[in-house]
Amino acid sequence: GMMTRAYGIMTRAYGMMTRAYGMMTRAYGMMTRAYGIMTRAYGMMTRAYGMMTRAYGMMTRAYGMMTRAYGKMTRAYGIMTRAYGMMTRAYGIMIRAYGMMTRAYGMMTRAYGIMTRAYGMMTRAYGMMTRAYGMMTRAYGMMTRAYGIMTRAYGKMIRAYGMMTRAYGIMT
Repeated sequence: GMMTRAYGIMTRAYGMMTRAYGMMTRAYGMMTRAYGIMTRAYGMMTRAYGMMTRAYGMMTRAYGMMTRAYGKMTRAYGIMTRAYGMMTRAYGIMIRAYGMMTRAYGMMTRAYGIMTRAYGMMTRAYGMMTRAYGMMTRAYGMMTRAYGIMTRAYGKMIRAYGMMTRAYGIMT
């Protein structure tokens, strides 16, 4: 009877052991699956890290480009500022040149005025000269006439002297 009981206990123990073994196998399968998932997750993580690194590289490159563009922009701005300075200077020179031109024009106008006045004086002087010449011609005419009168008077005088001489002769 004891032996039968012992055999029953043993059979039960064996059953428990088989069940426990089954559980263990299942647990092992779960573990294996979990490990597979973990491995996949790790692969994904590695890939994500690679992407991140690439994105960082791109960002760095973009930043480099930006920095270069900024440098170019700064240079362009410098050139622009210089050009603007030159323009301002050129404008100043232009204003000065315009001032000189205006002054020169003023001088020219004044010179023209003086010239016109000089021309007027010359015309007047010419008029006076013409008048003087007319007077001179008239004076010369008068002189000629006076000379004619004088010559005639002289002839009369000679005749009168001749008569006187004759009268004196008669008287004597």
